[in-house]
Amino acid sequence: PNDPTSFKANPDMMNDASDEEEEEEGKKKKKKNKEDEDGKKGIYKPPRLMSVQYDGDETRNEKQARSLERARKRALSSNLMQELKEEYLDRPMEYSHSSSNTLKNVISQREQERQDYEETYFTRLPLEKKKKSSFHQMTLNSIGDQVTRFEDLSVLHGGGGGGDYEPGAKKRKKQMMEGKKKKGGGGKGKAKGKKRKFK
Repeated sequence: PNDPTSFKANPDMMNDASDEEEEEEGKKKKKKNKEDEDGKKGIYKPPRLMSVQYDGDETRNEKQARSLERARKRALSSNLMQELKEEYLDRPMEYSHSSSNTLKNVISQREQERQDYEETYFTRLPLEKKKKSSFHQMTLNSIGDQVTRFEDLSVLHGGGGGGDYEPGAKKRKKQMMEGKKKKGGGGKGKAKGKKRKFK
């Protein structure tokens, strides 16, 4: 009865007890979660879905007409058409510090809004390097587009403009991204290509 070996620790018993405790705790947590869900049954939870524009009522002809209308507006607001209007219409010439390029106007408008906000709230808004470089890149691309690219003006005189006309904004964005990938060799590791020697 007074055997000292009977008082030693039995590891098998300890493992079984801890496993049982963990199982009991898991069951308790599950019960609590079920109770919480039961308690919230009366509360409305909106579904987590992305909002998508519904165009099921539109026919193919209506879609084409809408895309042609967009193409017409884009062609009318192009640089070439603006210059032709200035040349042939009897309106007085308008000179402004900003160019007739709509993209530059959008950028300058954003900058003006930013400046107004900074002046009214006496704070400086941080301008990221990415934004700075994208503004710079957009202005460079728009200047190049003025020289090399002409709008599809066939929409204005009744032409289809290529059938189902869709704006190429995604294509332009993709081209810009590809241009950025080609320019940058990456920050880490060895530089790709030959290094330039300065004299």
